[in-house]
Amino acid sequence: MRTIEQILGIQPMNQEDYAAEPMYAAFTERPDFAPYTAEPNRIPLTLGVEGLPQTLPSGSRSGSTPQYNVPAPMAKVSKAWTQWKDRQPFEGKDGRPDSAKPLLLDRFDWYSAHDWRRAYPGDPKVYRPREVPGGRLPAAVTGD
Repeated sequence: MRTIEQILGIQPMNQEDYAAEPMYAAFTERPDFAPYTAEPNRIPLTLGVEGLPQTLPSGSRSGSTPQYNVPAPMAKVSKAWTQWKDRQPFEGKDGRPDSAKPLLLDRFDWYSAHDWRRAYPGDPKVYRPREVPGGRLPAAVTGD
């Protein structure tokens, strides 16, 4: 954003923009018209799409389409978390920011980023939403 603001000649919009280092090294006065060899996409275009794995599978080779094989137990865990997320008022006309319990949202983010295969730091296993310790307590008890 800082670089865009400088190109447009406008003041930084906030303190983060003001403190950011402009990308001077990304630009040059003279373009390089030398030919180049285009490389095929190595990252699937579906990476990050809801319902699909959020990380690259290990051992994926350049130029090949990765195959995701989520074990059946992890698919059930993923489905449970997706159902939990769908019940949260994150979006829409009734959406409320910061409405999810951090105990649950932190784990949802962690598990989805690790393909539902890696336990949240400090947890003995990958939990379903109803299994998260303290996740079912009222907000007043947990401080949420």
